[in-house]
Amino acid sequence: MLNSFSKILITTGDTDGIGLEVTVKGLLQAQISLNNAYIVFISPEQQTNDECSLIASKFNIDYIFQIDQVKKGGIYFLISNEGPAHWVQTAALWCHHKMAQALVTGPLSKTQIALEGLSDIGHTDILKRVTLTKHVWMYFIGEYFHVLLLTGHIPISEVQSQLTLPMAQEALKSLSAFLKKNFTNFDVFGLVGLNPHAGDQGVISLWDQEFSMDFILWANSELGLNVLGPLVPDVAFQKQNWAKHPIYLAAYHDQGLIPFKLVHSYSGVHMSLGLPFIRTSVDHGTAKDIFGQDKADPTSMKQALELATQLLN
Repeated sequence: MLNSFSKILITTGDTDGIGLEVTVKGLLQAQISLNNAYIVFISPEQQTNDECSLIASKFNIDYIFQIDQVKKGGIYFLISNEGPAHWVQTAALWCHHKMAQALVTGPLSKTQIALEGLSDIGHTDILKRVTLTKHVWMYFIGEYFHVLLLTGHIPISEVQSQLTLPMAQEALKSLSAFLKKNFTNFDVFGLVGLNPHAGDQGVISLWDQEFSMDFILWANSELGLNVLGPLVPDVAFQKQNWAKHPIYLAAYHDQGLIPFKLVHSYSGVHMSLGLPFIRTSVDHGTAKDIFGQDKADPTSMKQALELATQLLN
């Protein structure tokens, strides 16, 4: 590290969304050490927002324009004329070049990314492009269970062709390495089937049985992991199953995130596996319908800040 303290960059997402609100509330509530520097990206117009005034009443806040102006721990507002999607790009570059040690992201809409002229579909694609990382996996951590997405933001029609055995193996290797370093109490995984009834033993599709057999055999012999499956998708996430396989390997985005968000609401944390630096995030969207109403629940941002701090330690 360049200093005796770590720098955690926080991008607050769409300026007409709840990102700044949940960031300020999260910083006020989180169990974090201000020996680290928490650097919050804001636009010039946001300097006078109620959120900035609120946190300034609780902490000594410094307003800066470049990361090299950070000389010690504390909370900083970095005033940037870039758009929210470019904040993510800049923050990722700084982390990639070890000018900062972690990135925590607020909600950023796909339309905002497009408006700024970037071709990326979501945070993950921005981070992959900036770091030249081939595979980055979306992992969601909740109180009751975790979810690893084996594919990203792709159409349903492409899931089966993109969910190859080598791709799934890379995902599980990345997750296994992360768990061994940071969590020691997870050793059973549930592989959720792709098709209805997990293919119904070939009546609907043979793909689920064939893919699962190869994947589970590999996971056991190569990684020593216990993977159960293929789980029938419409019952896999029922409450009685959470303890049996506390980490679900979901075939596609909505298969994993609909049940995860139904159960955990605003209390889950999204993190990226495979990046050369720590990145955590809220697990919700911009909620523009409640922008400026002081109604946003900051729990997910609070936990994202705490997890990033924990992983740094």
